[in-house]
Amino acid sequence: MRQALMERRAWNNFLTASLLKNSIAQEDNMVDWEQAWEVFAVGLSGVFLTLTVLLVGITLYSKIILAIKKMTDKKAEEVK
Repeated sequence: MRQALMERRAWNNFLTASLLKNSIAQEDNMVDWEQAWEVFAVGLSGVFLTLTVLLVGITLYSKIILAIKKMTDKKAEEVK
């Protein structure tokens, strides 16, 4: 029983020391907001660039498909 109590106290002391160490370390780890905003801006611009390229690709693809369909429709009318 006494051994278990001593182990529990040692564990509590270890946890307390760890929490104090982490709280002191967190004060040194402040967020670099300049870098955070830069990463955010680059990521957001990448999303918009990707969506723009996707939109252009879909538009071109649909124009090509419509042109091919019109050509095949004309050829079908000529055959009749």
